[in-house]
Amino acid sequence: MNSIEDDLKVFHRYFLRTQVKNMEIKGWFHRFIYIPVGERVKILDELLRPYSGEKP
Repeated sequence: MNSIEDDLKVFHRYFLRTQVKNMEIKGWFHRFIYIPVGERVKILDELLRPYSGEKP
């Protein structure tokens, strides 16, 4: 389980770094498909963890 946490931290740092580099959002389509960093990490967390069988 620790490995997943480490992977998520690495992705979070990567997303923050790329967000700063690409702060200027160009065009309506890019703004439309943009996913905030916190949401990206949440999606990755859900994908990396095994299915628990419980409803959130």
